[in-house]
Amino acid sequence: PSAASCSERVQPRVFVMEFEAIYRMHAQAVFRYALSLTRRRDLAEDLTSEAFLALHREFASIDTTLLPAWLLTVVRNRARDLWRRRLV
Repeated sequence: PSAASCSERVQPRVFVMEFEAIYRMHAQAVFRYALSLTRRRDLAEDLTSEAFLALHREFASIDTTLLPAWLLTVVRNRARDLWRRRLV
């Protein structure tokens, strides 16, 4: 195999390992914050999932030194969206 094909296989694996490490490090705190905002486990789980999905989509452009603040901001903003939809 060429050097390019080897690096293409390694890079996604490195990304997955880094993402998993970040998830393990911050998931409980993000969930607790979401639960404190919603007081509902199901909504807190949804908000936590949405925050990590957003992180996954934007991972290349995010400064990981801003975590977990970035994740908590996503949770807060998504919770606000939920409250707005329920009030309208």
